[in-house]
Amino acid sequence: MVKAETIDILPDGTPTGLIPIDPNHDLDGVAKIPDASAALEFHADWQLSLQVTRYQLESLKQTSIERAFIRAVQTKNDRLSVQALYRLRSNQQRLEFTLPGQSNGQSLQMDSQPVRINGQPVTLEKAGDQQSYYVPLLGHNSNQPFVLEIRYSLESDDAEIDFPRFPSEPASQKTSLLTYIPQDAALVKYDGPWSKEPIGPHKLDQLVEEIAANIMDAQSVAGQFAVEGRPLLFTTLQAPNDGSGKLQLTVAPQRMLYGGIFGAVVLLGIMLLRTNWTTRIGITTAMVAVALLMGVFWPSLISFAMDQTLMLASCLVGLLWGAAEVPRWAQRLRDVWLSGRTKATADGDPFATADASSPPDANAAAQENTDSHSNGEDQ
Repeated sequence: MVKAETIDILPDGTPTGLIPIDPNHDLDGVAKIPDASAALEFHADWQLSLQVTRYQLESLKQTSIERAFIRAVQTKNDRLSVQALYRLRSNQQRLEFTLPGQSNGQSLQMDSQPVRINGQPVTLEKAGDQQSYYVPLLGHNSNQPFVLEIRYSLESDDAEIDFPRFPSEPASQKTSLLTYIPQDAALVKYDGPWSKEPIGPHKLDQLVEEIAANIMDAQSVAGQFAVEGRPLLFTTLQAPNDGSGKLQLTVAPQRMLYGGIFGAVVLLGIMLLRTNWTTRIGITTAMVAVALLMGVFWPSLISFAMDQTLMLASCLVGLLWGAAEVPRWAQRLRDVWLSGRTKATADGDPFATADASSPPDANAAAQENTDSHSNGEDQ
Protein backbone atom coordinates (compact mmCIF):
# COMPACT_ATOMS: atom_id res chain seq x y z
CA MET A 1 0.00 0.00 0.00
CA VAL A 2 1.44 3.34 -1.12
CA LYS A 3 0.83 6.77 0.43
CA ALA A 4 -1.41 9.15 -1.47
CA GLU A 5 -2.22 12.82 -0.75
CA THR A 6 -6.01 12.52 -0.80
CA ILE A 7 -6.54 8.73 -0.35
CA ASP A 8 -6.31 6.84 2.92
CA ILE A 9 -6.14 2.96 2.84
CA LEU A 10 -6.58 0.87 5.99
CA PRO A 11 -7.19 -2.87 6.53
CA ASP A 12 -10.82 -3.70 7.16
CA GLY A 13 -11.05 -6.42 9.79
CA THR A 14 -8.32 -9.06 10.43
CA PRO A 15 -6.26 -10.24 7.43
CA THR A 16 -6.10 -14.02 6.81
CA GLY A 17 -2.79 -15.71 5.87
CA LEU A 18 -0.84 -12.43 5.86
CA ILE A 19 2.07 -11.28 8.01
CA PRO A 20 2.97 -7.56 8.33
CA ILE A 21 6.51 -6.68 7.24
CA ASP A 22 8.59 -3.49 7.06
CA PRO A 23 8.26 -1.99 3.55
CA ASN A 24 11.57 -0.13 3.91
CA HIS A 25 13.77 -3.13 4.85
CA ASP A 26 11.96 -6.36 4.01
CA LEU A 27 11.29 -5.52 0.37
CA ASP A 28 14.26 -6.02 -1.94
CA GLY A 29 14.90 -5.65 -5.64
CA VAL A 30 12.00 -5.07 -7.94
CA ALA A 31 9.49 -5.61 -5.14
CA LYS A 32 10.62 -2.50 -3.33
CA ILE A 33 8.20 0.39 -3.82
CA PRO A 34 9.12 3.98 -2.89
CA ASP A 35 6.88 5.80 -0.38
CA ALA A 36 5.20 2.54 0.69
CA SER A 37 3.27 2.95 3.93
CA ALA A 38 2.58 -0.75 4.70
CA ALA A 39 3.45 -4.23 3.38
CA LEU A 40 2.13 -7.76 4.04
CA GLU A 41 3.76 -11.12 3.29
CA PHE A 42 1.83 -14.30 2.45
CA HIS A 43 2.89 -18.00 2.30
CA ALA A 44 -0.46 -19.67 1.54
CA ASP A 45 -4.00 -18.70 0.66
CA TRP A 46 -4.77 -15.25 1.98
CA GLN A 47 -7.63 -12.83 2.25
CA LEU A 48 -7.47 -9.04 2.77
CA SER A 49 -10.23 -6.46 2.93
CA LEU A 50 -9.32 -2.79 2.52
CA GLN A 51 -11.16 0.35 3.54
CA VAL A 52 -10.40 3.21 1.14
CA THR A 53 -11.29 6.80 2.06
CA ARG A 54 -10.96 9.65 -0.42
CA TYR A 55 -10.63 13.17 1.01
CA GLN A 56 -11.59 16.36 -0.77
CA LEU A 57 -9.13 19.23 -0.74
CA GLU A 58 -10.32 22.26 1.21
CA SER A 59 -9.55 25.63 -0.33
CA LEU A 60 -7.37 27.80 1.91
CA LYS A 61 -6.86 31.53 2.11
CA GLN A 62 -4.47 32.64 -0.60
CA THR A 63 -3.59 35.85 1.22
CA SER A 64 -2.79 36.33 4.91
CA ILE A 65 -2.48 39.74 6.59
CA GLU A 66 -0.16 39.34 9.56
CA ARG A 67 -0.34 42.95 10.73
CA ALA A 68 -2.20 46.04 9.57
CA PHE A 69 -1.52 49.63 10.62
CA ILE A 70 -3.72 52.48 9.39
CA ARG A 71 -3.20 56.19 9.98
CA ALA A 72 -6.05 58.62 9.28
CA VAL A 73 -5.90 62.41 9.63
CA GLN A 74 -9.12 64.44 9.75
CA THR A 75 -8.23 67.81 8.25
CA LYS A 76 -10.01 71.10 8.78
CA ASN A 77 -11.12 71.23 5.13
CA ASP A 78 -13.36 68.17 5.67
CA ARG A 79 -11.05 65.62 4.07
CA LEU A 80 -9.69 62.38 5.46
CA SER A 81 -6.09 61.54 4.56
CA VAL A 82 -5.29 57.83 4.98
CA GLN A 83 -2.13 55.71 4.94
CA ALA A 84 -2.72 51.94 5.14
CA LEU A 85 0.24 49.63 5.82
CA TYR A 86 -0.08 45.84 5.58
CA ARG A 87 2.41 43.10 6.36
CA LEU A 88 1.12 40.14 4.37
CA ARG A 89 1.85 36.98 2.40
CA SER A 90 0.10 35.98 -0.79
CA ASN A 91 0.39 33.39 -3.55
CA GLN A 92 -1.84 35.34 -5.91
CA GLN A 93 -0.56 36.93 -9.09
CA ARG A 94 -2.57 40.08 -8.43
CA LEU A 95 -4.00 41.40 -5.18
CA GLU A 96 -7.44 42.97 -5.50
CA PHE A 97 -8.67 45.75 -3.20
CA THR A 98 -11.32 48.46 -3.12
CA LEU A 99 -11.26 51.88 -1.49
CA PRO A 100 -14.03 53.35 0.69
CA GLY A 101 -16.20 56.12 -0.63
CA GLN A 102 -16.43 54.83 -4.20
CA SER A 103 -19.98 53.50 -3.87
CA ASN A 104 -21.53 56.63 -2.32
CA GLY A 105 -19.91 59.14 -4.66
CA GLN A 106 -17.38 60.63 -2.26
CA SER A 107 -14.56 62.62 -3.82
CA LEU A 108 -11.60 60.21 -3.82
CA GLN A 109 -8.09 61.39 -4.55
CA MET A 110 -4.97 59.26 -4.94
CA ASP A 111 -1.31 60.26 -5.03
CA SER A 112 0.82 59.93 -8.15
CA GLN A 113 2.31 56.82 -6.50
CA PRO A 114 -0.55 55.58 -4.31
CA VAL A 115 0.67 51.97 -3.91
CA ARG A 116 4.10 50.79 -2.80
CA ILE A 117 5.54 47.36 -2.08
CA ASN A 118 8.51 47.33 0.30
CA GLY A 119 8.85 51.07 -0.23
CA GLN A 120 9.02 50.85 -4.03
CA PRO A 121 6.17 52.25 -6.16
CA VAL A 122 4.26 49.76 -8.27
CA THR A 123 1.83 50.17 -11.14
CA LEU A 124 -1.80 50.19 -10.08
CA GLU A 125 -4.10 48.29 -12.42
CA LYS A 126 -7.84 48.52 -12.98
CA ALA A 127 -10.13 46.34 -15.10
CA GLY A 128 -12.68 48.34 -17.09
CA ASP A 129 -15.34 50.16 -15.09
CA GLN A 130 -14.92 48.01 -12.01
CA GLN A 131 -14.33 49.71 -8.68
CA SER A 132 -11.58 47.25 -7.76
CA TYR A 133 -7.89 47.97 -8.06
CA TYR A 134 -5.20 45.33 -8.67
CA VAL A 135 -1.63 45.22 -7.44
CA PRO A 136 0.69 42.91 -9.45
CA LEU A 137 2.66 40.53 -7.21
CA LEU A 138 4.81 38.87 -9.86
CA GLY A 139 8.30 38.15 -8.60
CA HIS A 140 7.34 37.96 -4.92
CA ASN A 141 7.89 34.73 -3.03
CA SER A 142 4.64 33.49 -1.50
CA ASN A 143 6.55 32.30 1.58
CA GLN A 144 8.13 35.69 2.24
CA PRO A 145 6.15 38.56 3.80
CA PHE A 146 6.13 41.98 2.16
CA VAL A 147 4.86 45.46 3.08
CA LEU A 148 1.98 46.90 1.07
CA GLU A 149 1.32 50.63 1.42
CA ILE A 150 -1.83 52.35 0.14
CA ARG A 151 -2.34 56.12 0.40
CA TYR A 152 -5.41 58.13 -0.54
CA SER A 153 -7.70 60.92 0.65
CA LEU A 154 -11.44 61.33 0.41
CA GLU A 155 -14.12 63.84 1.26
CA SER A 156 -15.46 63.29 4.76
CA ASP A 157 -17.65 65.75 6.65
CA ASP A 158 -18.13 63.39 9.60
CA ALA A 159 -15.78 61.49 11.87
CA GLU A 160 -16.30 58.11 10.18
CA ILE A 161 -13.16 56.17 9.31
CA ASP A 162 -13.13 53.27 6.90
CA PHE A 163 -10.21 51.44 5.32
CA PRO A 164 -9.41 49.46 2.13
CA ARG A 165 -11.20 46.16 1.65
CA PHE A 166 -9.99 42.97 -0.01
CA PRO A 167 -12.71 41.03 -1.89
CA SER A 168 -10.71 37.81 -1.57
CA GLU A 169 -11.32 38.00 2.21
CA PRO A 170 -7.78 37.23 3.37
CA ALA A 171 -6.99 35.91 6.81
CA SER A 172 -6.43 38.89 9.09
CA GLN A 173 -4.80 39.21 12.48
CA LYS A 174 -4.40 42.41 14.49
CA THR A 175 -5.28 45.79 12.99
CA SER A 176 -4.19 49.07 14.60
CA LEU A 177 -5.81 52.38 13.68
CA LEU A 178 -4.15 55.66 14.64
CA THR A 179 -6.41 58.60 13.91
CA TYR A 180 -5.74 62.29 14.42
CA ILE A 181 -8.43 64.79 15.38
CA PRO A 182 -8.01 68.60 15.54
CA GLN A 183 -6.26 69.98 18.61
CA ASP A 184 -9.33 72.00 19.64
CA ALA A 185 -11.62 68.92 19.49
CA ALA A 186 -12.35 66.29 22.13
CA LEU A 187 -13.53 62.70 21.77
CA VAL A 188 -16.98 62.17 23.27
CA LYS A 189 -17.59 58.53 22.24
CA TYR A 190 -16.74 55.99 19.55
CA ASP A 191 -18.66 53.14 17.91
CA GLY A 192 -17.49 50.04 16.07
CA PRO A 193 -15.62 46.79 16.78
CA TRP A 194 -12.62 48.70 18.14
CA SER A 195 -10.91 49.08 21.51
CA LYS A 196 -9.27 52.33 22.57
CA GLU A 197 -5.72 52.00 23.84
CA PRO A 198 -3.35 54.47 25.50
CA ILE A 199 -0.64 55.88 23.30
CA GLY A 200 2.87 56.59 24.54
CA PRO A 201 5.73 58.61 23.07
CA HIS A 202 7.25 55.57 21.27
CA LYS A 203 4.03 53.80 20.30
CA LEU A 204 4.18 54.95 16.66
CA ASP A 205 7.70 53.57 16.22
CA GLN A 206 6.61 50.27 17.73
CA LEU A 207 3.60 49.92 15.42
CA VAL A 208 5.62 50.70 12.31
CA GLU A 209 8.39 48.32 13.42
CA GLU A 210 5.86 45.48 13.67
CA ILE A 211 4.99 46.07 10.02
CA ALA A 212 8.47 46.59 8.58
CA ALA A 213 10.56 44.21 10.73
CA ASN A 214 13.23 42.38 8.67
CA ILE A 215 11.79 43.81 5.44
CA MET A 216 12.56 47.53 5.21
CA ASP A 217 13.52 50.59 7.23
CA ALA A 218 10.73 51.47 9.64
CA GLN A 219 11.71 55.14 9.96
CA SER A 220 11.35 55.73 6.23
CA VAL A 221 7.81 54.35 6.34
CA ALA A 222 6.77 56.48 9.32
CA GLY A 223 8.22 59.71 7.98
CA GLN A 224 6.53 59.65 4.57
CA PHE A 225 3.09 60.56 5.89
CA ALA A 226 2.33 64.04 7.27
CA VAL A 227 0.10 64.20 10.36
CA GLU A 228 -1.34 66.91 12.60
CA GLY A 229 -3.68 67.02 15.56
CA ARG A 230 -4.16 64.85 18.64
CA PRO A 231 -3.56 61.09 18.12
CA LEU A 232 -6.06 58.44 19.21
CA LEU A 233 -5.18 54.73 19.00
CA PHE A 234 -7.69 51.93 18.39
CA THR A 235 -7.11 48.22 17.81
CA THR A 236 -9.17 45.21 16.74
CA LEU A 237 -8.65 41.55 15.96
CA GLN A 238 -9.81 40.11 12.63
CA ALA A 239 -11.27 43.36 11.36
CA PRO A 240 -14.46 42.80 9.34
CA ASN A 241 -13.95 43.11 5.60
CA ASP A 242 -17.21 44.97 5.09
CA GLY A 243 -18.94 48.12 6.27
CA SER A 244 -19.39 46.82 9.80
CA GLY A 245 -15.70 47.45 10.51
CA LYS A 246 -15.98 51.22 10.36
CA LEU A 247 -14.85 53.38 13.26
CA GLN A 248 -17.31 56.16 14.06
CA LEU A 249 -16.08 59.01 16.24
CA THR A 250 -18.18 61.65 17.99
CA VAL A 251 -16.13 64.75 18.68
CA ALA A 252 -17.01 68.18 20.06
CA PRO A 253 -15.15 71.46 20.59
CA GLN A 254 -13.13 71.42 23.78
CA ARG A 255 -14.25 74.88 24.84
CA MET A 256 -17.90 73.90 24.65
CA LEU A 257 -17.33 70.76 26.74
CA TYR A 258 -15.16 72.56 29.28
CA GLY A 259 -17.72 75.37 29.58
CA GLY A 260 -20.60 72.92 29.93
CA ILE A 261 -18.86 70.89 32.65
CA PHE A 262 -17.76 73.99 34.56
CA GLY A 263 -21.18 75.65 34.31
CA ALA A 264 -23.10 72.52 35.33
CA VAL A 265 -20.98 71.94 38.44
CA VAL A 266 -21.11 75.60 39.56
CA LEU A 267 -24.86 75.83 38.89
CA LEU A 268 -25.50 72.72 40.94
CA GLY A 269 -23.39 74.13 43.76
CA ILE A 270 -25.34 77.41 43.77
CA MET A 271 -28.66 75.55 43.83
CA LEU A 272 -27.53 73.64 46.92
CA LEU A 273 -26.44 76.75 48.85
CA ARG A 274 -29.71 76.97 50.84
CA THR A 275 -29.75 73.28 51.75
CA ASN A 276 -28.13 71.55 54.70
CA TRP A 277 -25.00 69.45 54.55
CA THR A 278 -26.90 66.20 54.60
CA THR A 279 -28.76 67.13 51.44
CA ARG A 280 -25.59 68.36 49.78
CA ILE A 281 -23.68 65.18 50.52
CA GLY A 282 -26.60 63.03 49.36
CA ILE A 283 -27.04 64.85 46.06
CA THR A 284 -23.27 64.96 45.42
CA THR A 285 -23.00 61.22 46.04
CA ALA A 286 -25.88 60.58 43.66
CA MET A 287 -24.24 62.70 40.95
CA VAL A 288 -20.94 60.81 41.36
CA ALA A 289 -22.83 57.52 41.01
CA VAL A 290 -24.52 58.78 37.82
CA ALA A 291 -21.13 59.86 36.43
CA LEU A 292 -19.65 56.42 37.12
CA LEU A 293 -22.63 54.81 35.41
CA MET A 294 -22.16 57.06 32.39
CA GLY A 295 -18.52 56.00 32.33
CA VAL A 296 -19.65 52.47 31.46
CA PHE A 297 -21.35 53.67 28.26
CA TRP A 298 -19.24 56.77 27.45
CA PRO A 299 -15.79 56.16 28.92
CA SER A 300 -14.16 58.72 26.62
CA LEU A 301 -16.45 61.50 27.84
CA ILE A 302 -15.90 60.70 31.52
CA SER A 303 -12.12 60.46 31.07
CA PHE A 304 -12.23 63.85 29.38
CA ALA A 305 -14.34 65.37 32.19
CA MET A 306 -11.98 64.17 34.95
CA ASP A 307 -9.42 66.91 34.49
CA GLN A 308 -8.45 70.33 35.83
CA THR A 309 -11.73 71.93 34.76
CA LEU A 310 -13.75 69.67 37.04
CA MET A 311 -11.29 70.20 39.89
CA LEU A 312 -11.46 73.98 39.47
CA ALA A 313 -15.27 73.96 39.43
CA SER A 314 -15.34 71.71 42.51
CA CYS A 315 -12.95 74.03 44.37
CA LEU A 316 -15.10 77.05 43.48
CA VAL A 317 -18.23 75.29 44.75
CA GLY A 318 -16.40 74.40 47.95
CA LEU A 319 -15.43 78.05 48.48
CA LEU A 320 -19.03 79.15 47.86
CA TRP A 321 -20.35 76.64 50.37
CA GLY A 322 -17.70 77.65 52.89
CA ALA A 323 -18.48 81.37 52.46
CA ALA A 324 -22.17 80.63 52.93
CA GLU A 325 -21.44 78.87 56.22
CA VAL A 326 -19.38 81.73 57.74
CA PRO A 327 -22.43 83.71 59.07
CA ARG A 328 -23.92 80.51 60.55
CA TRP A 329 -20.67 79.59 62.26
CA ALA A 330 -20.28 83.18 63.58
CA GLN A 331 -23.82 83.10 65.00
CA ARG A 332 -23.16 79.77 66.68
CA LEU A 333 -19.95 81.06 68.25
CA ARG A 334 -21.80 84.15 69.48
CA ASP A 335 -24.55 81.99 71.00
CA VAL A 336 -21.97 79.80 72.73
CA TRP A 337 -20.17 82.85 74.11
CA LEU A 338 -23.41 84.44 75.35
CA SER A 339 -24.47 81.19 76.95
CA GLY A 340 -21.17 81.03 78.80
CA ARG A 341 -21.48 84.63 80.05
CA THR A 342 -25.02 84.05 81.24
CA LYS A 343 -24.01 80.98 83.19
CA ALA A 344 -21.10 82.83 84.78
CA THR A 345 -23.43 85.62 85.95
CA ALA A 346 -25.83 83.13 87.43
CA ASP A 347 -23.01 81.48 89.39
CA GLY A 348 -21.93 84.80 90.95
CA ASP A 349 -18.78 85.42 88.92
CA PRO A 350 -17.51 88.86 90.04
CA PHE A 351 -15.93 89.45 86.59
CA ALA A 352 -19.15 88.74 84.74
CA THR A 353 -21.11 91.81 83.63
CA ALA A 354 -24.62 92.25 84.77
CA ASP A 355 -25.84 92.65 81.24
CA ALA A 356 -25.30 89.26 79.61
CA SER A 357 -27.34 90.04 76.58
CA SER A 358 -24.36 91.52 74.73
CA PRO A 359 -20.59 91.15 74.80
CA PRO A 360 -18.56 93.85 76.66
CA ASP A 361 -17.90 97.03 74.79
CA ALA A 362 -14.21 97.52 74.08
CA ASN A 363 -14.49 101.37 74.29
CA ALA A 364 -16.21 101.24 77.66
CA ALA A 365 -13.57 98.94 79.03
CA ALA A 366 -10.80 101.26 77.80
CA GLN A 367 -12.52 104.32 79.39
CA GLU A 368 -12.86 102.49 82.70
CA ASN A 369 -9.15 101.70 82.74
CA THR A 370 -8.32 105.35 81.99
CA ASP A 371 -10.47 106.61 84.88
CA SER A 372 -8.92 104.16 87.30
CA HIS A 373 -5.42 105.28 86.31
CA SER A 374 -6.35 108.98 86.81
CA ASN A 375 -7.73 108.33 90.32
CA GLY A 376 -4.52 106.62 91.30
CA GLU A 377 -2.41 109.61 90.28
CA ASP A 378 -4.61 112.01 92.28
CA GLN A 379 -4.07 110.00 95.44
